[in-house]
Amino acid sequence: MSRSRRASARERPHAAVIVVTFAVAASLLTACTNPGAEFDRAVEQGSTAVETARLAVALERDGRTFASTTTTALEDARRELVDAASAVAETDAESPSDAALRADLLDALALGVTAVNEALDAMAGIGTLDAVEPALDEAEEALDALGAPGGTR
Repeated sequence: MSRSRRASARERPHAAVIVVTFAVAASLLTACTNPGAEFDRAVEQGSTAVETARLAVALERDGRTFASTTTTALEDARRELVDAASAVAETDAESPSDAALRADLLDALALGVTAVNEALDAMAGIGTLDAVEPALDEAEEALDALGAPGGTR
């Protein structure tokens, strides 16, 4: 057996150990996620996305940005809201209160998605950005209520 083949054969077990170690670590980290922690992350992610949309709308209304920048910011905010909703929807409840909280959080995130979609529609000439403010307020209030002490716990 040539020297390079022997070295290659010795490296294979090490590579297998690394892959197995990584897989075990990843599964342990995934198993450690509890509903409360996932819900807290989703509230923060959703609140940040709504705040991003609010800022984009305000800058557009004041004429202090380009329409393409506003549209991109709104699309990013929508993607963050949808990602947060997907994570929440895929989180298994450990109790009836977790299940109720999951439903409330999905409703709040849906309000955010709807508000951002209305803003994107307004950017496309369907409706006005002024009409989006109440929808953003409603989404923000719903997420804030879930993020308040005792909201997601």
